[in-house]
Amino acid sequence: MRLLLCCAMSAGLFLSACSATQPVRPDKAGSIAPTQNVVVIRGLEGEGDVQRAPPAVVRRLEVEERNNRYLSRLQAVEPPDLHVRVVDVGQGLCVVGLTAEGYTFLVDAGHWIGNACADGVDRLLPDMGLSMVVLTHSDGDHLGNLPLILESREVGTLLWTGYTPPHCTQVGASGCTTFFNAREAIGEVAADQSSVLNLKTTPLASGQVFELGEVEITFLAGWHEFPDVGQMSPSEISNAVSIMVRISHGGRSILVTGDAIGRPLRGSDDETCTGSEGWAVENVEADLLSADVLIASHHGGNNGSAKCFITAVAPEFVIFSAGGGHGHPHRETVARFLAAGIPEAHLLRTDRGSNSASDAEEGEWAETSVPACGDKSKDDDIDILFGSDGGITTSYVEPNRCE
Repeated sequence: MRLLLCCAMSAGLFLSACSATQPVRPDKAGSIAPTQNVVVIRGLEGEGDVQRAPPAVVRRLEVEERNNRYLSRLQAVEPPDLHVRVVDVGQGLCVVGLTAEGYTFLVDAGHWIGNACADGVDRLLPDMGLSMVVLTHSDGDHLGNLPLILESREVGTLLWTGYTPPHCTQVGASGCTTFFNAREAIGEVAADQSSVLNLKTTPLASGQVFELGEVEITFLAGWHEFPDVGQMSPSEISNAVSIMVRISHGGRSILVTGDAIGRPLRGSDDETCTGSEGWAVENVEADLLSADVLIASHHGGNNGSAKCFITAVAPEFVIFSAGGGHGHPHRETVARFLAAGIPEAHLLRTDRGSNSASDAEEGEWAETSVPACGDKSKDDDIDILFGSDGGITTSYVEPNRCE
Protein backbone atom coordinates (compact mmCIF):
# COMPACT_ATOMS: atom_id res chain seq x y z
CA MET A 1 0.00 0.00 0.00
CA ARG A 2 1.33 3.47 -0.90
CA LEU A 3 0.08 6.62 0.78
CA LEU A 4 1.20 10.19 0.26
CA LEU A 5 1.77 12.11 3.49
CA CYS A 6 0.42 15.48 2.38
CA CYS A 7 -1.90 16.62 5.16
CA ALA A 8 0.23 17.41 8.22
CA MET A 9 -2.05 19.97 9.84
CA SER A 10 -0.23 20.77 13.07
CA ALA A 11 2.98 20.19 14.99
CA GLY A 12 1.09 17.42 16.79
CA LEU A 13 0.66 15.74 13.38
CA PHE A 14 -2.56 14.94 11.61
CA LEU A 15 -2.13 12.68 8.60
CA SER A 16 -4.59 11.38 6.08
CA ALA A 17 -4.38 9.46 2.82
CA CYS A 18 -4.28 11.92 -0.05
CA SER A 19 -3.77 11.70 -3.78
CA ALA A 20 -1.17 9.20 -4.91
CA THR A 21 0.27 11.72 -7.34
CA GLN A 22 3.40 13.56 -6.29
CA PRO A 23 2.71 17.25 -5.63
CA VAL A 24 4.98 19.91 -7.08
CA ARG A 25 5.14 23.19 -5.18
CA PRO A 26 7.21 26.33 -5.68
CA ASP A 27 9.96 26.97 -3.20
CA LYS A 28 10.42 30.22 -1.32
CA ALA A 29 12.20 31.79 -4.28
CA GLY A 30 9.62 30.61 -6.81
CA SER A 31 11.45 27.73 -8.47
CA ILE A 32 9.93 24.27 -8.79
CA ALA A 33 10.79 21.20 -6.77
CA PRO A 34 12.04 18.11 -8.55
CA THR A 35 9.28 15.57 -8.01
CA GLN A 36 11.69 12.71 -7.38
CA ASN A 37 12.72 14.21 -4.04
CA VAL A 38 10.24 12.27 -1.93
CA VAL A 39 11.05 10.61 1.37
CA VAL A 40 9.70 7.07 1.28
CA ILE A 41 8.75 5.92 4.77
CA ARG A 42 8.69 2.14 5.09
CA GLY A 43 6.14 0.52 7.38
CA LEU A 44 4.96 3.58 9.28
CA GLU A 45 1.43 2.34 10.02
CA GLY A 46 1.74 -1.39 9.61
CA GLU A 47 3.83 -4.24 8.28
CA GLY A 48 4.52 -3.72 4.60
CA ASP A 49 2.98 -0.24 4.37
CA VAL A 50 4.91 2.35 2.39
CA GLN A 51 4.09 6.01 2.77
CA ARG A 52 5.56 8.96 0.94
CA ALA A 53 6.16 12.39 2.35
CA PRO A 54 5.69 15.50 0.23
CA PRO A 55 8.82 16.34 -1.76
CA ALA A 56 11.29 18.70 -0.22
CA VAL A 57 11.30 21.78 -2.38
CA VAL A 58 14.83 21.92 -3.69
CA ARG A 59 16.31 24.27 -6.24
CA ARG A 60 18.76 21.70 -7.49
CA LEU A 61 22.23 22.64 -8.62
CA GLU A 62 24.26 20.51 -10.96
CA VAL A 63 25.62 17.97 -8.50
CA GLU A 64 29.01 17.70 -10.20
CA GLU A 65 29.43 21.48 -10.22
CA ARG A 66 28.49 21.70 -6.56
CA ASN A 67 30.91 18.96 -5.57
CA ASN A 68 33.75 20.47 -7.54
CA ARG A 69 33.20 23.76 -5.73
CA TYR A 70 32.93 22.41 -2.20
CA LEU A 71 35.24 19.41 -2.36
CA SER A 72 38.13 20.78 -4.41
CA ARG A 73 40.17 21.38 -1.30
CA LEU A 74 39.80 17.69 -0.46
CA GLN A 75 41.09 16.77 -3.93
CA ALA A 76 38.25 14.31 -4.40
CA VAL A 77 38.75 12.17 -7.49
CA GLU A 78 35.02 12.11 -8.16
CA PRO A 79 31.91 13.54 -6.49
CA PRO A 80 30.77 11.40 -3.55
CA ASP A 81 27.52 9.47 -3.53
CA LEU A 82 26.84 11.02 -0.12
CA HIS A 83 28.45 14.06 1.47
CA VAL A 84 27.87 14.52 5.21
CA ARG A 85 29.36 17.41 7.13
CA VAL A 86 29.58 17.80 10.91
CA VAL A 87 29.57 21.58 11.21
CA ASP A 88 31.70 23.15 13.92
CA VAL A 89 29.07 25.00 15.96
CA GLY A 90 31.04 25.11 19.19
CA GLN A 91 29.21 23.27 21.96
CA GLY A 92 26.31 21.75 20.03
CA LEU A 93 25.48 19.56 17.05
CA CYS A 94 24.72 20.26 13.39
CA VAL A 95 24.98 17.52 10.75
CA VAL A 96 24.23 18.39 7.11
CA GLY A 97 23.91 15.92 4.24
CA LEU A 98 23.61 15.97 0.44
CA THR A 99 23.24 12.93 -1.81
CA ALA A 100 24.33 12.58 -5.44
CA GLU A 101 20.62 12.43 -6.36
CA GLY A 102 19.94 15.83 -4.79
CA TYR A 103 18.30 14.73 -1.53
CA THR A 104 19.23 16.84 1.48
CA PHE A 105 18.97 16.42 5.24
CA LEU A 106 19.79 18.07 8.55
CA VAL A 107 20.26 16.48 11.97
CA ASP A 108 20.05 19.14 14.69
CA ALA A 109 20.49 22.88 14.31
CA GLY A 110 23.43 23.90 16.47
CA HIS A 111 23.92 26.40 19.27
CA TRP A 112 21.74 29.46 19.81
CA ILE A 113 24.78 31.76 19.98
CA GLY A 114 25.87 32.75 16.49
CA ASN A 115 24.77 31.35 13.12
CA ALA A 116 27.34 28.59 12.63
CA CYS A 117 24.83 25.87 11.75
CA ALA A 118 22.79 28.11 9.44
CA ASP A 119 25.99 29.21 7.71
CA GLY A 120 27.08 25.59 7.38
CA VAL A 121 23.79 24.65 5.77
CA ASP A 122 24.11 27.57 3.36
CA ARG A 123 27.63 26.52 2.39
CA LEU A 124 26.77 22.91 1.61
CA LEU A 125 23.18 23.40 0.44
CA PRO A 126 23.00 26.84 -1.20
CA ASP A 127 19.46 27.70 -2.30
CA MET A 128 18.27 24.18 -1.50
CA GLY A 129 15.37 22.89 0.59
CA LEU A 130 15.57 20.03 3.09
CA SER A 131 14.21 16.60 2.26
CA MET A 132 14.37 15.61 5.93
CA VAL A 133 15.10 17.26 9.28
CA VAL A 134 15.76 15.26 12.45
CA LEU A 135 15.88 17.06 15.81
CA THR A 136 17.35 14.65 18.32
CA HIS A 137 16.02 16.41 21.44
CA SER A 138 15.05 19.77 22.89
CA ASP A 139 18.31 21.21 24.24
CA GLY A 140 19.12 24.69 22.95
CA ASP A 141 22.52 23.68 21.56
CA HIS A 142 20.71 21.30 19.18
CA LEU A 143 17.85 23.66 18.21
CA GLY A 144 19.59 27.03 18.16
CA ASN A 145 19.51 28.00 14.45
CA LEU A 146 16.35 26.12 13.49
CA PRO A 147 14.11 29.16 12.83
CA LEU A 148 16.83 30.84 10.75
CA ILE A 149 17.44 27.69 8.70
CA LEU A 150 13.77 26.98 8.06
CA GLU A 151 12.63 30.51 7.29
CA SER A 152 14.02 30.30 3.74
CA ARG A 153 13.60 26.58 3.07
CA GLU A 154 10.80 24.14 2.44
CA VAL A 155 10.93 20.85 4.35
CA GLY A 156 9.68 17.44 3.27
CA THR A 157 9.66 15.54 6.59
CA LEU A 158 10.57 16.71 10.09
CA LEU A 159 11.04 14.29 13.00
CA TRP A 160 11.32 15.38 16.64
CA THR A 161 10.63 14.05 20.13
CA GLY A 162 7.89 16.52 21.07
CA TYR A 163 9.56 16.70 24.49
CA THR A 164 9.08 19.89 26.50
CA PRO A 165 11.83 20.52 29.08
CA PRO A 166 10.29 20.69 32.58
CA HIS A 167 11.38 24.29 33.08
CA CYS A 168 9.71 25.31 29.80
CA THR A 169 6.14 24.20 30.52
CA GLN A 170 4.99 27.80 31.00
CA VAL A 171 5.06 30.18 28.05
CA GLY A 172 7.66 32.87 28.65
CA ALA A 173 9.62 30.79 31.16
CA SER A 174 13.17 31.95 31.75
CA GLY A 175 15.88 30.22 29.75
CA CYS A 176 13.42 28.78 27.22
CA THR A 177 13.52 31.27 24.36
CA THR A 178 15.43 28.93 22.05
CA PHE A 179 13.01 26.07 22.69
CA PHE A 180 9.92 28.24 22.17
CA ASN A 181 11.32 29.71 18.95
CA ALA A 182 12.16 26.25 17.63
CA ARG A 183 8.72 24.90 18.53
CA GLU A 184 7.10 27.80 16.71
CA ALA A 185 9.25 27.08 13.63
CA ILE A 186 8.17 23.42 13.74
CA GLY A 187 4.54 24.54 13.85
CA GLU A 188 5.10 26.70 10.79
CA VAL A 189 6.57 23.71 8.95
CA ALA A 190 3.46 21.69 9.77
CA ALA A 191 1.16 24.51 8.68
CA ASP A 192 3.03 24.57 5.37
CA GLN A 193 1.74 21.06 4.61
CA SER A 194 5.02 19.29 5.39
CA SER A 195 5.03 16.00 7.30
CA VAL A 196 5.86 16.54 10.96
CA LEU A 197 6.40 13.38 13.00
CA ASN A 198 6.15 14.03 16.73
CA LEU A 199 7.05 11.06 18.95
CA LYS A 200 4.46 12.21 21.48
CA THR A 201 1.65 11.44 19.04
CA THR A 202 3.43 9.17 16.55
CA PRO A 203 5.86 6.83 18.34
CA LEU A 204 8.08 4.96 15.90
CA ALA A 205 9.38 1.42 16.13
CA SER A 206 13.12 0.80 16.09
CA GLY A 207 14.12 0.01 12.54
CA GLN A 208 11.74 2.45 10.87
CA VAL A 209 13.35 3.47 7.55
CA PHE A 210 13.15 6.79 5.73
CA GLU A 211 14.40 6.44 2.16
CA LEU A 212 16.07 9.40 0.48
CA GLY A 213 16.71 7.79 -2.87
CA GLU A 214 19.58 5.37 -2.33
CA VAL A 215 20.32 6.74 1.14
CA GLU A 216 18.47 5.40 4.18
CA ILE A 217 17.93 7.18 7.48
CA THR A 218 16.91 4.52 9.99
CA PHE A 219 15.23 5.43 13.28
CA LEU A 220 16.81 3.33 16.03
CA ALA A 221 15.55 4.90 19.24
CA GLY A 222 13.94 8.03 20.67
CA TRP A 223 11.22 8.94 23.13
CA HIS A 224 8.82 11.64 24.13
CA GLU A 225 9.46 10.50 27.71
CA PHE A 226 12.24 8.11 28.68
CA PRO A 227 10.77 4.96 30.25
CA ASP A 228 13.33 4.30 33.00
CA VAL A 229 15.18 7.28 34.49
CA GLY A 230 17.10 5.27 37.10
CA GLN A 231 20.01 7.28 38.52
CA MET A 232 19.80 10.04 35.92
CA SER A 233 19.84 13.72 36.89
CA PRO A 234 17.13 16.04 35.51
CA SER A 235 19.41 17.22 32.70
CA GLU A 236 20.32 13.62 31.87
CA ILE A 237 16.64 12.72 31.69
CA SER A 238 16.15 15.49 29.13
CA ASN A 239 19.09 14.12 27.14
CA ALA A 240 18.13 10.46 27.35
CA VAL A 241 15.09 10.92 25.10
CA SER A 242 17.44 11.69 22.20
CA ILE A 243 16.56 10.28 18.80
CA MET A 244 19.24 7.97 17.39
CA VAL A 245 19.45 7.59 13.62
CA ARG A 246 21.65 5.56 11.31
CA ILE A 247 22.51 7.17 7.96
CA SER A 248 23.54 4.51 5.47
CA HIS A 249 24.49 4.08 1.83
CA GLY A 250 26.27 1.33 -0.07
CA GLY A 251 26.96 -0.80 2.99
CA ARG A 252 28.54 2.09 4.94
CA SER A 253 26.94 4.06 7.76
CA ILE A 254 27.04 6.90 10.28
CA LEU A 255 25.37 6.73 13.70
CA VAL A 256 24.08 9.98 15.22
CA THR A 257 22.98 9.73 18.86
CA GLY A 258 22.24 13.28 20.02
CA ASP A 259 22.89 13.50 23.76
CA ALA A 260 22.13 9.85 24.54
CA ILE A 261 22.99 8.70 28.07
CA GLY A 262 24.69 5.39 28.80
CA ARG A 263 26.36 5.81 32.17
CA PRO A 264 24.80 8.49 34.41
CA LEU A 265 27.40 10.47 36.33
CA ARG A 266 25.90 9.34 39.64
CA GLY A 267 26.74 5.76 40.56
CA SER A 268 28.30 4.57 37.29
CA ASP A 269 31.49 2.70 36.48
CA ASP A 270 33.03 1.34 33.30
CA GLU A 271 30.64 -1.63 33.27
CA THR A 272 27.49 0.49 33.57
CA CYS A 273 25.19 0.00 30.59
CA THR A 274 21.95 1.85 31.12
CA GLY A 275 19.89 4.80 29.90
CA SER A 276 19.21 5.24 26.20
CA GLU A 277 22.50 3.66 25.14
CA GLY A 278 21.76 0.61 27.30
CA TRP A 279 18.27 0.41 25.82
CA ALA A 280 19.74 0.48 22.31
CA VAL A 281 22.23 -2.29 23.09
CA GLU A 282 19.40 -4.48 24.39
CA ASN A 283 16.70 -3.66 21.85
CA VAL A 284 18.15 -2.49 18.53
CA GLU A 285 19.15 -5.11 15.99
CA ALA A 286 22.90 -5.59 16.16
CA ASP A 287 23.51 -4.96 12.45
CA LEU A 288 21.59 -1.66 12.68
CA LEU A 289 23.50 -0.42 15.73
CA SER A 290 26.91 -1.05 14.18
CA ALA A 291 28.37 1.83 12.15
CA ASP A 292 31.57 2.94 10.42
CA VAL A 293 31.41 6.44 11.92
CA LEU A 294 29.97 7.35 15.32
CA ILE A 295 29.16 10.92 16.25
CA ALA A 296 29.73 10.47 19.95
CA SER A 297 26.91 10.90 22.43
CA HIS A 298 26.66 14.19 24.31
CA HIS A 299 29.71 15.79 22.67
CA GLY A 300 31.98 13.20 24.29
CA GLY A 301 30.66 13.79 27.81
CA ASN A 302 31.47 11.13 30.40
CA ASN A 303 27.81 10.18 30.88
CA GLY A 304 27.65 8.83 27.32
CA SER A 305 29.69 6.41 25.20
CA ALA A 306 29.32 3.55 27.65
CA LYS A 307 31.69 0.62 27.13
CA CYS A 308 28.81 -1.66 26.08
CA PHE A 309 27.63 0.88 23.51
CA ILE A 310 31.09 1.35 22.00
CA THR A 311 31.42 -2.43 21.68
CA ALA A 312 28.02 -2.72 19.98
CA VAL A 313 28.64 0.11 17.50
CA ALA A 314 32.29 -0.88 16.83
CA PRO A 315 33.05 2.31 14.87
CA GLU A 316 36.13 2.86 12.74
CA PHE A 317 35.98 6.65 13.27
CA VAL A 318 34.56 8.74 16.12
CA ILE A 319 33.64 12.42 15.88
CA PHE A 320 33.27 14.64 18.94
CA SER A 321 31.14 17.72 18.18
CA ALA A 322 32.32 19.83 21.08
CA GLY A 323 33.13 23.36 22.18
CA GLY A 324 35.08 25.09 24.89
CA GLY A 325 34.06 25.42 28.52
CA HIS A 326 32.43 22.03 29.14
CA GLY A 327 35.30 19.57 29.41
CA HIS A 328 34.30 17.77 26.21
CA PRO A 329 35.40 15.35 25.00
CA HIS A 330 36.14 13.96 28.45
CA ARG A 331 39.41 12.09 28.88
CA GLU A 332 37.65 9.07 30.44
CA THR A 333 35.29 8.89 27.47
CA VAL A 334 38.21 8.92 25.05
CA ALA A 335 39.99 6.27 27.13
CA ARG A 336 37.06 3.91 26.53
CA PHE A 337 37.33 4.38 22.77
CA LEU A 338 41.10 3.86 22.83
CA ALA A 339 40.66 0.73 24.95
CA ALA A 340 38.24 -0.57 22.30
CA GLY A 341 41.06 -0.43 19.76
CA ILE A 342 40.15 2.77 17.94
CA PRO A 343 43.38 4.59 17.06
CA GLU A 344 43.85 8.17 18.21
CA ALA A 345 44.17 9.29 14.58
CA HIS A 346 40.56 8.15 14.03
CA LEU A 347 39.22 10.37 16.81
CA LEU A 348 38.22 13.73 15.32
CA ARG A 349 36.94 16.80 17.16
CA THR A 350 35.40 20.14 16.24
CA ASP A 351 37.36 21.95 18.99
CA ARG A 352 40.99 21.39 18.03
CA GLY A 353 41.98 24.75 19.50
CA SER A 354 40.20 24.33 22.84
CA ASN A 355 42.37 25.84 25.56
CA SER A 356 40.19 27.08 28.43
CA ALA A 357 41.19 26.51 32.03
CA SER A 358 37.69 25.29 32.84
CA ASP A 359 38.00 22.55 30.21
CA ALA A 360 41.15 21.26 31.85
CA GLU A 361 39.53 21.37 35.28
CA GLU A 362 36.51 19.43 34.02
CA GLY A 363 38.64 16.66 32.56
CA GLU A 364 38.83 17.46 28.86
CA TRP A 365 40.96 15.15 26.70
CA ALA A 366 43.88 17.36 25.69
CA GLU A 367 46.07 15.09 23.54
CA THR A 368 44.77 16.25 20.14
CA SER A 369 44.01 19.81 21.17
CA VAL A 370 46.24 22.49 19.62
CA PRO A 371 45.58 25.53 21.84
CA ALA A 372 47.77 27.88 19.79
CA CYS A 373 45.42 27.65 16.79
CA GLY A 374 42.36 28.92 18.68
CA ASP A 375 38.85 27.53 18.77
CA LYS A 376 36.36 29.73 16.97
CA SER A 377 33.20 28.08 15.71
CA LYS A 378 33.13 27.16 11.99
CA ASP A 379 36.88 26.44 11.80
CA ASP A 380 36.88 22.67 12.44
CA ASP A 381 34.15 21.27 10.18
CA ILE A 382 34.49 17.55 9.47
CA ASP A 383 33.48 15.84 6.21
CA ILE A 384 32.35 12.25 5.75
CA LEU A 385 32.35 11.21 2.08
CA PHE A 386 30.76 8.03 0.74
CA GLY A 387 32.39 7.08 -2.56
CA SER A 388 30.80 5.22 -5.46
CA ASP A 389 33.36 2.45 -4.88
CA GLY A 390 31.89 1.72 -1.43
CA GLY A 391 34.67 3.51 0.41
CA ILE A 392 34.21 6.12 3.12
CA THR A 393 36.54 9.01 3.99
CA THR A 394 36.45 11.04 7.19
CA SER A 395 38.59 14.18 7.45
CA TYR A 396 38.75 17.81 8.52
CA VAL A 397 37.65 20.27 5.86
CA GLU A 398 40.81 22.23 6.71
CA PRO A 399 43.20 19.50 7.91
CA ASN A 400 46.24 21.78 8.12
CA ARG A 401 44.58 24.65 9.96
CA CYS A 402 46.65 24.23 13.11
CA GLU A 403 50.04 23.72 11.45
